[in-house]
Amino acid sequence: MLKGATLVAQDQRMAHHGLPGFGTAAGRAKAFGKSDDEAKLEQSMCEISRADEFASQVAA
Repeated sequence: MLKGATLVAQDQRMAHHGLPGFGTAAGRAKAFGKSDDEAKLEQSMCEISRADEFASQVAA
């Protein structure tokens, strides 16, 4: 049980620290007119957020 909780906590830590980087990259892509790249980065952020929400439910 502890090992599972540790894995969930690590996954959430990585998600919380990674999301701002994806947001910054998406903003830069938008600034440079790279709408395809921006869309892919935003999609990745959505997927990470959904996975984080799921991990929160599992941890509860």
